[in-house]
Amino acid sequence: MQTSGESSRDFGLQRLEQIEQRYQWAQDQLARATASYETLRERPGVNQHQLRQALQHVSRAQSQLLGVRNEIDQLDDLDSSDYE
Repeated sequence: MQTSGESSRDFGLQRLEQIEQRYQWAQDQLARATASYETLRERPGVNQHQLRQALQHVSRAQSQLLGVRNEIDQLDDLDSSDYE
């Protein structure tokens, strides 16, 4: 039988694993969006609409990554306050 401390720790570890997976996913999304934008930028005859769309994908990917980073920081702050 698990104590509430063990259960809480298990939940915390599971949550951390989920956030790590989301962070990796967000990094991958940003890398793909950036590579796509750079490739498009170098292509002759590309129109401004296509470039704007690709840049919007990069911006959204950056925002997703920042959101996950903020979530990690909040968890770190909570974890740090447990030890004060």
